Formats: sequence, structure tokens, C-alpha cells
Amino acid sequence: MLTDWRRLAVGDDQPTECSTASREAAFYIAMKESAMSSFQSSTSAPDQNQFSFSSYIPAEPSQSDTRVKDIISIINNNQRKKIDLYAVLGAELAKIKYRYIKTVCTRCVSSNDVYRCIRCIRCTKNSDMKAFYEHIGGLTQYSRDYINFLIRISRMCYIYPKLLYVSVSTNDMKKI
Repeated sequence: MLTDWRRLAVGDDQPTECSTASREAAFYIAMKESAMSSFQSSTSAPDQNQFSFSSYIPAEPSQSDTRVKDIISIINNNQRKKIDLYAVLGAELAKIKYRYIKTVCTRCVSSNDVYRCIRCIRCTKNSDMKAFYEHIGGLTQYSRDYINFLIRISRMCYIYPKLLYVSVSTNDMKKI
């Protein structure tokens, strides 16, 4: 009679599978509940914050560096509405990245979407994106991944406006 030696070492317990689907579902439910409660409790009173994503207009090229520094200082001092400020910073970074694109492909010429153009491989391939990341990295001390993460948050807030009301940490958002 042959017995499986692996079964003896493990015992009678069946191996469990660690599924990320259940963690993602729990994260989504928590995010949805926090957005609903924040959206319902938000008032129409003006925020002390001078930058709001819903009414934000990116700065002119000559003022964009000082605007980025101002937004970062507000993020560091502010403990509320950080996702809104991250979205504003991402929108400003997206506009700066768009300015670094030298030639726009035929698909992106007809599009009015900045986010589509900065994600287009053809548009970014012929442009100097290394200079963009060096410039912004020197200005903000953020890594390339974090800069792209902020741009993605901005795009997500553009597509899903209720994301601005979510009270979930950005570390949890990065994991999923």
C-alpha cells in the first residue's frame, strides 16, 4: 500500500487558495460605501481649498511649475479631500506631459482627450518623455511610477466623478 508522503506532511487539511478576487470585491464595496456616505454628507459650501478638480483649469506653460509646487504644498498641509488634490495634481501633470509630446499621431489629432494622447504609444514614442520625467522628478521628488499613478487618478476622477468622494488611502488603491 502506497501513501502520498506529501499528504502526511501537510495533514488532513486541504490546501487553500489565496484569492485576490475576494480582496478586490471587499475593497470595491468599502470604496463604494465611503463614496456614497461622503457624497451624501458633502455640502455645497465652498471649500477652503483653492483647487477643485471639478472646476480646475490647468496653468499656462510659464506658470505650471509654480502651480505644481503650490498643489504639492497644499497636499502636504491638507488632511481632507486629498483624492481631489491628487486628481488636480494629476491633471496638471497630464497637461505638462502633453506639452512634451512633439508630434501627435493621426488618431489623437481628432481626439480632444489629453489622457488618450499621453497614453498613445505612437505619440509618446517620438517624444522626449525622459526629459519630462526628469523635469517633474526634480520638481516634485516623485518617481516615474508615482507620477503616472497621479495621472491615472486624475483620469479616473474625470471618468468617474464620484471617485472624488472616496475616503480610501492611495496605498490601498495602488495595491488593487
